[in-house]
Amino acid sequence: MATAGRGRPKRSRGKGPAWWVVAAVAVGGCIPQAYEATPTGTFTGALEVRWLRNDLFGFEPDADEPFAFVRATGEVIEPGPMVTDGGTIPRALWAVRGFSPMGYLPAFILHDWMFQARHCGLVPPDAYDFEASARVFAEALKTVMESDHRVRDASVFAALVGVLGSPIVRAHWAWGACRDALPDAIVPTPRPPPPPRYEPR
Repeated sequence: MATAGRGRPKRSRGKGPAWWVVAAVAVGGCIPQAYEATPTGTFTGALEVRWLRNDLFGFEPDADEPFAFVRATGEVIEPGPMVTDGGTIPRALWAVRGFSPMGYLPAFILHDWMFQARHCGLVPPDAYDFEASARVFAEALKTVMESDHRVRDASVFAALVGVLGSPIVRAHWAWGACRDALPDAIVPTPRPPPPPRYEPR
């Protein structure tokens, strides 16, 4: 995913900050990382998910073009197979612009993978700490927003980054459990050989 031209991000209309920004700051206990100060990276490869059941999807890296995020620092994060629900956003907020659980999917996939990799022992214990996960999510989210001016919104950015830096998410990061890295539900099933063709004599 290539980044688009520069420009000031949109802010929600109305007097004062949007209510979800206030909620994010209140939950997080601090001002989220500023949009302008957040670096962008580059997405490479193909991102595809498979529907498993309602609101649950399977992510499998493409064999030829694996999905990855290259940070401004040069670090490359390449997610592995996992189950994801996209962005874990309350259903009541799905109708609010910018709060679709699939809208910023590349950033959500990265954050899910860092959680999965840490709790399933797929990376060294010190590879991703809570603060690093929030920074990577912020960089990935801004990269998605900068790629398309129609989804560039500093208020949504502040809300999502603020929530992912909150004490609630920190506790989940510390005490969460591992889910299967490669669920049976998304393991490709070998196809049976085709039946022999009838050749008239």
